[in-house]
Amino acid sequence: NDGVTSYFHKSIGGYHGAKMERYQELIEFALMPDLNKIFSSKANSAEQMIAVFSNMHIANMLNTKYYIFSPDQPALPNPHAMGNAWMVNQIVWAEDADDELEKVGKEDLRHIAVIDKRSESDLVGFQPTKDSLASIKLTTYQPNELTYAFESSSDQLVVFSEIFYDKGWQAYIDDSPVDHIRVNYVLRGLKIPAGKHNIVFEFKPTSYEKGVMVSQASSIILILLLFVATAHFIYTTTREKTIVKK
Repeated sequence: NDGVTSYFHKSIGGYHGAKMERYQELIEFALMPDLNKIFSSKANSAEQMIAVFSNMHIANMLNTKYYIFSPDQPALPNPHAMGNAWMVNQIVWAEDADDELEKVGKEDLRHIAVIDKRSESDLVGFQPTKDSLASIKLTTYQPNELTYAFESSSDQLVVFSEIFYDKGWQAYIDDSPVDHIRVNYVLRGLKIPAGKHNIVFEFKPTSYEKGVMVSQASSIILILLLFVATAHFIYTTTREKTIVKK
């Protein structure tokens, strides 16, 4: 969690000390206990350390691909990172935020999604079905737009290793807007019907859209004012020359 790492790579600690409240809570109450498994382990080889990584569910769901223990040593790869997105075949409901945070630290998040019961209405009648051939792949990445290719023979609940923030992020399935939910305390979840689909998450906050409209309107007004001022200047100059000639 230092600025040097974040300058070159995406890091789970981020580049700024001020973080979203939920993410800070995840760090304090779930991620730090996870990382303490490294410090309390007696692993003295890369192989033993990688075995410790397998039990670090929070770090793995955040898709932690490498660990840097010393700037003088190569980063240690983590083969247990869950990837950019994955399918789960079971839902564990949490009574409230505290219960959700506790369950996230205990469940096998590779196969289970922990969801607040207040989102239960979004998944009425939905039950994820295991499909060993199902796939989802991140195809393009930009800070404000992520695209995935999905294929499955059955309906799936997909967890995306991206922070849930509904005040601007909109999900689309084949260009049609759909609602997504918060899972695992901080991540995004989306139910996707069977078949081949193109999934897009786009960041278009209302405040930004309004700002663009105001900016465009201001630019138009400025151009009109410049046009009027230029026309007035030309008219005045021409009129003065005509008077002088007379």
